[in-house]
Amino acid sequence: MEAIALISGGIDSAVSSLIASERGIRPALALTFDYGQKAAKREIEAASYLASILNTRHLVVELPFFKEIGGSSLTSGEALPSLLPSELDGERGAAASKAVWVPNRNGVFISIAAAFAEGMGASYIIAGLNREEGERFPDNSRGFVEAMEHLLSYSTLTRPRLFSGVIDMDKEEIFKEALRLGLEVRNLWFCYDGGDVWCGRCESCARTMRAMERLGILERYAPLFRGDAF
Repeated sequence: MEAIALISGGIDSAVSSLIASERGIRPALALTFDYGQKAAKREIEAASYLASILNTRHLVVELPFFKEIGGSSLTSGEALPSLLPSELDGERGAAASKAVWVPNRNGVFISIAAAFAEGMGASYIIAGLNREEGERFPDNSRGFVEAMEHLLSYSTLTRPRLFSGVIDMDKEEIFKEALRLGLEVRNLWFCYDGGDVWCGRCESCARTMRAMERLGILERYAPLFRGDAF
């Protein structure tokens, strides 16, 4: 079975795509979106690495209109919220999630992937939707998966299915899977910032650091974070 894989260069889409491959769902094309996000360049580089592992063609799709929509510190000149791992589940964590929300981003991404899927005869769309982020971002939830599949049953003739191998996982479980799969985490980019190293202060870095600490591997990857992250 063939699929269109949505890969951002981060841990979620990487692990989900590799799990899909294990289950016989082969990515025939990998899509990465440049929607004006701060980390676009680094994400594309990491996604290219993942596409080479998946042995599939990699296409970068530009969506500049997201910057015109506004409302998100990911795509605006506004500074990213700074967050500690210990603050993720509190009010500061909720505020940080709201600040980086991009309106209908995943809905647009999946709709584009569905068009490619129908055109190429692919049966699946692979995404890195997961339980932990689904608690804050509704477009990461199982309900979103079901709603999108219902939508695609009307917007396409071939009705591609949406697959996420990490839909019931938190970040700790996802990193555990990454280690099992032999994925080289240092070649990925999950940070919201686009600097030379992971910033260690954005929400995504905070989730990553918490997961790494729980697994006892944070010290191994500490040099890859910005020096003032600790």
